[in-house]
Amino acid sequence: MTLYRYLITSYLQIFLFCVAALLGMLFSTRLQEIAQFAAFGADQETLCLFILYQLPYVIPIVVPIACLIASMILSQRLSDSNELTALRACGYGLNRLLAPLLVTASFIAILNFVMISEVATRSHLACRALQEKFKQINPMLILQNKKLASVHGIFAESLGTSVSGERVTDLIIAYWNPQSETIHLLTSKEMIAQPPELVSKQVTAITALANKNPVKEKADYLVENFDESITTANNFSKFIKRKSWRIHADYLPLAQLLTAIRELEAQSDNLSSSTAVSRFKSDIARRASIALAAITFTLMGVAFGIQIGREKSKKSIFKIILLAAFYLICFFTARHFEKNLPIAITLYLLPQLLLQYLSVRCLSRISRGVPS
Repeated sequence: MTLYRYLITSYLQIFLFCVAALLGMLFSTRLQEIAQFAAFGADQETLCLFILYQLPYVIPIVVPIACLIASMILSQRLSDSNELTALRACGYGLNRLLAPLLVTASFIAILNFVMISEVATRSHLACRALQEKFKQINPMLILQNKKLASVHGIFAESLGTSVSGERVTDLIIAYWNPQSETIHLLTSKEMIAQPPELVSKQVTAITALANKNPVKEKADYLVENFDESITTANNFSKFIKRKSWRIHADYLPLAQLLTAIRELEAQSDNLSSSTAVSRFKSDIARRASIALAAITFTLMGVAFGIQIGREKSKKSIFKIILLAAFYLICFFTARHFEKNLPIAITLYLLPQLLLQYLSVRCLSRISRGVPS
């Protein structure tokens, strides 16, 4: 028991240190979204809450990598200090030394699955709700950001000067109306935010009328000019935002995801329902893949981290990097095939089996005295 406690404690110490270090590195990938939210004029407390919601995005990816680094460093340390040699001389086989690490990794995998299936989905939904809330408070910020405007299906361009969230000049807005299948154009010499209202000056609105006459080739246009137009920010937000959110697996905890799959399978005659079922099932495979990666990467770190013989080789480190990169490439590639369930499941789960096979094979060679 003392030996197992020593191995587990050493493993967890390195693991927690790696999680903290990797969180700081990978958290930078969320900085752009945080900056966009800060531009909405959120107060300090809400901004801190939004930043806190970003952690569940990063943690599920960080955990398997931390397991890999922790198990690799621990096995190398046992090899370099000859502790591994002494333990094997006392009759401890590699299987007995590996067992407490795999049990610990299994608990970590369960926690990581809960994180990605329950915590991350709820934080994603909460982030989206906060974003929509502040877009309604000051929709001008969307018009001043081309990327955000394009997400809402709008082209917005300011040819003059502007003050973020307060004032924009020489504004051009164009958007497509899917109901009438027509394009609408609006220009304004100046738009000023005076919460809770938006004041537009020298406005020209050009609307392409729906052509209901198949013989008529040219469309009719309605041109309206206003010296000044006043609308509430809430009404303008309804004008520019999407009518509804698309049901996405990232918003659904596991129980709701399974319920959605059962409801969609009842509509199996619908092509869009079948596509949604494939997306949802592939997302379950994605969550399982991330969770199992904690066990697989721990096994791989131990197998390729053990050094035997007098000459220390760096080849095992390169093997670990290549195998981990192979898994990550397959993992991120699988997201592009979420509509094709067999391919997605293969890319999510098959690399795990391959890495486990190679790790067990490596441990078998080491137990016979053959270097990895």
